[in-house]
Amino acid sequence: MQTARSPSQSPRGAQKPLCPTGELMDFLGRRHMMHILRMFGTRDTLRFNQIARELHSSPNTLSLRLNELAEAGVLARQVFAEVPPRVDYSLTEKGRALLEGVMAFDAYLKRYR
Repeated sequence: MQTARSPSQSPRGAQKPLCPTGELMDFLGRRHMMHILRMFGTRDTLRFNQIARELHSSPNTLSLRLNELAEAGVLARQVFAEVPPRVDYSLTEKGRALLEGVMAFDAYLKRYR
């Protein structure tokens, strides 16, 4: 996740984001990101083609989003040495916690929209 940086430095010299919540919302606001997360609310494991069929997204965009989620520690990626290649995606513990937050936003919108 890219972060907005403040001029202040942490004790170790790394810059802190201006608003961690804003950083997360920017990450989740990327095309298809929230929909991909919601798909794991009803399924434990998904394959690339299963996600692609539901999203109607370009393979490049979907691949980018799945890689971003995996790099952020939200998705686990398991590659099988098969022909054709098979890759399974599943939520990590961090991903399950994030999904709970996303579902809380959904509940809020249903109630107050």
